[in-house]
Amino acid sequence: MGEPKIPLPVFGEKIIFSNNTLLVPNVPQIPFMQGDGVGAGLWSESVRAIDKAVEKAYSSRRKIAWFELPAGERAHEFYGTDNYVPDETLEYINDYKIAIKGPMTSSLGSGSAVNTRLREALGLSVCVRGIKYFDPIDSPLKNPHGINTVVFRDAVEDVYAGIEFEPQSEGAKNLLRVIEESGLAAKLHSPRTTAFGVKPVSREKSEQLMKATIEYAIKTKRASITIVHKGDRQKSTEGLFCKWCYDAAKRFFPAEVVASEECGGNAPVGKILLQDILADSFMQQALLRPQDFDTLVALNLTADYISDLLTAAVGGVGLIPGAHWNYTTGVALFEVTHSAIPKFAGLDKVNPTSFLLAASLLLSHLGWSEAAQLLRGAVEKTYAQKNVTYDMVRSIAGAREVKCSEFVSGVIDNIETLV
Repeated sequence: MGEPKIPLPVFGEKIIFSNNTLLVPNVPQIPFMQGDGVGAGLWSESVRAIDKAVEKAYSSRRKIAWFELPAGERAHEFYGTDNYVPDETLEYINDYKIAIKGPMTSSLGSGSAVNTRLREALGLSVCVRGIKYFDPIDSPLKNPHGINTVVFRDAVEDVYAGIEFEPQSEGAKNLLRVIEESGLAAKLHSPRTTAFGVKPVSREKSEQLMKATIEYAIKTKRASITIVHKGDRQKSTEGLFCKWCYDAAKRFFPAEVVASEECGGNAPVGKILLQDILADSFMQQALLRPQDFDTLVALNLTADYISDLLTAAVGGVGLIPGAHWNYTTGVALFEVTHSAIPKFAGLDKVNPTSFLLAASLLLSHLGWSEAAQLLRGAVEKTYAQKNVTYDMVRSIAGAREVKCSEFVSGVIDNIETLV
């Protein structure tokens, strides 16, 4: 394995993934990729609050041994090449299992490529978004307080798999031939000018996504899981996805999960309620009764839509953390969900909330729930005090604008006061 130019930590131990379980030492070695643009500043400030939450929760018994891996512009600085995701970085993430990442600069032609390369090379097929409303942020909803939703999204299948054929291409002709032989040509209005997109949905990935969702719901004591789908129209893809999710719940978690029709919509104490809803109906109900939706699971495109819908309701993408993980290898990558905003680099200006909440997801994933709750609770309290960065001032009546570093210092102060 090649060695990055930044030294590895001289203390701590690796996290081990064995029998589908993370074995986390008291001082785990965890790599970070600071990101491009504002990433360096966001990371250097955010890590102060992350470490404070761990210290507050566990005193000297636990600590994280952070070390940097190059990606994006940092990879170019380290190696002097245009390889923005070095093989060494991928090898170390696979080896150390957990990593956290800042934003990447798409203007270089590297930002989306870095994210895509990391997800594809590491097999990160499960995507997670945590979406929660913080009072007193202005929202287009009359009652946004019910939004405390975690969205589990397929990251490798559905239409995002990118299998498309332009009209009259060889692929389109071959597919048209199959459609005609299957007696389905009448469904095509203009065969010669029709473009095709293939929507792959496998039982294996559907079950992996559902198992990850249920395991998270059990670990974090979520009340319900809702499968969002369009199975009434797409019976062989969306419909089977819904069926496979129910099958996985019944087969792997019969003691922990109960289907809505089995309990009249009222799960017994200690069990997670499992239900499903059509995607178009969800889009209405998420605005009318957001409190009804605790944990959501959906295929790639549907989950993308519902994540953006709920994100807009709580104040924007700068407040949303993200995670991707490989259900088989145990590798998990936690990340901000906004861009690198290079024009603000070095100005101590940009909102660190997404980074802090991504770290809260990371801590929860480690099983360090006390530290995770401290960090999230301190962020929420800082918003309640109306001391916010420039992007949120217009969304909170009477808010005071603070720098990124001042926001983080406020979070640290609030960590000290929470129990």
